[in-house]
Amino acid sequence: MIAGLPMYERPELFQAHDNLWQLIHKQIDGSPQKLSRNVALWDLWTSPELLLAQTCSSPYRESLFKNTIYVGTPDYKLPNCPPGYYNSIIIGQSGLSFSQLKTGILVITINFLILVGLHQ
Repeated sequence: MIAGLPMYERPELFQAHDNLWQLIHKQIDGSPQKLSRNVALWDLWTSPELLLAQTCSSPYRESLFKNTIYVGTPDYKLPNCPPGYYNSIIIGQSGLSFSQLKTGILVITINFLILVGLHQ
């Protein structure tokens, strides 16, 4: 399985993304220990090995919805941007079952500089 948060994969966010992934990884049995980096966006999003990935809402609305599932929308707590307005989304492989989640619900809150939450 592979997972990636490529939409804002900038050096200053690497640690925040890694920390977020570790929280998710602990909740999903069999998930990869590390995020896949340096994978072309469409290769990641359409991989048969995809567990979770981040995409903009436009590629999801235009094509990815056919072969992936909507998992949630990150809330970056951006100034002057109400929750749910900013539309980067988390997707998973179509047919993926989240019954393997230990908590039964994916709600993660993180108090980092920028990456603040992911809500299902």
